[in-house]
Amino acid sequence: MSLTAGQISSKLASLKAPVFLARMESSRGKPVVTLHSAEPNLSPALAKSAQSALGGAATVRIKRHRMRALLGPKSLEDLVGRLGQGDVVYDPTRIVTRAALLVGLARSIRRSLPAKIRAIGFETRRRTLYVILDAKTHDRAPQSLRATMAVVAKAVETWRNASRPEFDLSVRVGFDAPPASRLVAVDSSSVITGLIGLLRTEFGRVARIFGLAALFGAGSAAAAHAADTGGPANEPAVSQPNLTIITKGGLTDDAGRGDLYAKGTLPLGDAFGVQLEGGIGLDDYYGVAGHLFTRDPGFGLLGAYASYENDDDIDISRVAAEAELYLNTITLGGDIGYQGGDVEHGVFGRVDLKFYATPDFILSIGGETSPGIDLGRISAEWRPGFDALPGLSLFADGEFGSHNYESVRIGFTYHFGSSSSSLIDRDRREDPGLKLRNEGAVQAEKEERKKKDGGYPNPT
Repeated sequence: MSLTAGQISSKLASLKAPVFLARMESSRGKPVVTLHSAEPNLSPALAKSAQSALGGAATVRIKRHRMRALLGPKSLEDLVGRLGQGDVVYDPTRIVTRAALLVGLARSIRRSLPAKIRAIGFETRRRTLYVILDAKTHDRAPQSLRATMAVVAKAVETWRNASRPEFDLSVRVGFDAPPASRLVAVDSSSVITGLIGLLRTEFGRVARIFGLAALFGAGSAAAAHAADTGGPANEPAVSQPNLTIITKGGLTDDAGRGDLYAKGTLPLGDAFGVQLEGGIGLDDYYGVAGHLFTRDPGFGLLGAYASYENDDDIDISRVAAEAELYLNTITLGGDIGYQGGDVEHGVFGRVDLKFYATPDFILSIGGETSPGIDLGRISAEWRPGFDALPGLSLFADGEFGSHNYESVRIGFTYHFGSSSSSLIDRDRREDPGLKLRNEGAVQAEKEERKKKDGGYPNPT
């Protein structure tokens, strides 16, 4: 008895097993169906159950994948290549099928324009294929660009007629990747390699943009919907190693201030991340901090941090728990901990609310209560998405508190991570917020010392 691909897919779906893909090929004249799964505790009886469901019409094999290996590819071609050979007979999310079709289209376009293409990327939200031309080998003249667009259009039409894809897509041709986009490299030739590629990648990781962690874990139509909406669960806590440089300057209680910070974030397996911070200031300030956290980019973050700072010979140390909750375009965060050093000892707490008016524009407001001072905060940050400076963002923030404390700063941040990361992706998938420069507590201590030293006259 032979079964069609549709029949095999239906019978495998009825098993409700954690299988995200099945491929069929022939071995010695008999069909062999390979089930792909990322479930570490897969039942040994699954192969027998699947073979029984297929009525013995095919030999069934199991291929287990480590989640880290599945989340590693930087191109759709690399991903498809890791998932074996043969005809796809079960693909409930349709992601593998669509990825293979896009890889085929990229190959066709490259054959039509040899040596003229720098990269080919796909943006999932708009379902748009970007063909990025190589300015070194392609003439920028309008007539040359029109001729190239005609060649690409013909290649796409031929691909549609031959492949009959069940999805539609737009195609754009140009010399630069769109700023602030969520592109994934389609073929391996589009992936930047080497040291420069590590710090400034042209495209984001396949797993982060397609939401593959949820797909591989669930293998269901519901998971496919999660990928389309960009809201998967079970992504890595840190999508990739990254580094951020922050500089800012302004006034604190009418005195000039200027600071420079750096923070680096690394993944610890899939579930955890670690971040180290350091900072120096023109007013003899220096500080260090470290975070350990777990995070689900589709839900929130839970972690702890410790910091030590010295500001004008006043020491302040803090140990705290931190948490964040991600609610679509809003992030609600909070810390609670204990501070010590030269400042007043005791418990402190803070709450912050971030609103992402766009993926690259943040408005935030928050407050803090600590021994000696209560604070309010407000800030804004914007990433312009310049092609030449994809990691650049500009910000302004202010703090206002008791003891007539005021601080207003402006500055810029440069993030060395994925160049296609928006601010919301950076905050939820790469590096947590900076915990250094707790200036309010230091200023409260200075005010107390002034009072003790007779800095203020007695009221009359």
